[in-house]
Amino acid sequence: MADTVLYEVSDGLATITLNRPEAMNALNVATKVALRDAVRSAADDDAVRAVLLTAAGRPGVLRRARTSRSTSGCWPPTGRTVRGRP
Repeated sequence: MADTVLYEVSDGLATITLNRPEAMNALNVATKVALRDAVRSAADDDAVRAVLLTAAGRPGVLRRARTSRSTSGCWPPTGRTVRGRP
């Protein structure tokens, strides 16, 4: 996983940390891919019972980076559905 997303498991808790404080943790393409990979890692790990999503730096609003190439503004950018939703 990229340094833009940190992943750690301890005592059944997977902690996923967005690590782009200089950009207020805005989601660009690389961060979205790393976040997806971290979530998949947690889902595949039988030792994980809960997931905590957090962000480095000062509190702010999670937003998509303006440099992101996704024109739809939706997740996942591949156009696949998540749990039956378009």
